[in-house]
Amino acid sequence: MGTSSADEPATPVGLKSVNTFGGLDAALSVLLFIGVNSQWGLGWAIAASTTWSLLATYRRRRNGLPIGWYLPGVTVYLLIRGFLGIAFDSEALYFGIGIATKALVGLGLAVSVMIGRPLVGELLPFVIPFPDDVRRHPIYASTMAKLTLVAAGYELVSAGWDVWLYNNASINGFLIVRLFSGWLSAFITISASLVFANRALSRIESFDGLVAMFETRDDNPEPTTSSEEPT
Repeated sequence: MGTSSADEPATPVGLKSVNTFGGLDAALSVLLFIGVNSQWGLGWAIAASTTWSLLATYRRRRNGLPIGWYLPGVTVYLLIRGFLGIAFDSEALYFGIGIATKALVGLGLAVSVMIGRPLVGELLPFVIPFPDDVRRHPIYASTMAKLTLVAAGYELVSAGWDVWLYNNASINGFLIVRLFSGWLSAFITISASLVFANRALSRIESFDGLVAMFETRDDNPEPTTSSEEPT
């Protein structure tokens, strides 16, 4: 993907990939699907959207987003979803797989809290370099559990909203409304979660604040691994 301008403010590499490229890729994927579907039909639209999603995923990996460990799974998922949508020529199947995946992710997040291994606490250190003493603190564990439950609720509510929207809108309306409502709801949820996490973790003496954690990552970026990793 394109390189940053020399005058661009420094941004943690993980957030830069998510905020700058994730939203743009999602919008372009929707526009691509709508345009190709209107001209050449569902099969070509699914193929084009799937290809774009795969390229976007690999570009994010090359830009430093630490997703290499689940990249093969994402690739297989996108290919299977695209294949089934084309093979059965079914919008309901293609979009239904995505909605069901959201619901399963939400349930998985909730289960991770129930078994004492909240996924947000397991994955967040890949983005924010928390010191070991912070991660070992009971307040960190309880905060990550709450954030994981918030994420679980978000995914389940989002899946329910998608089902209602799919059944009450045209395909183009479904894609456009879902795109913008997803942006807004994700922005609000993530912003509120970061504020909550910063306040909760500030009770830990060695915690210097999320801004300081991001600055630490920006000053000491982890080297990206080779894209030629086993799959």
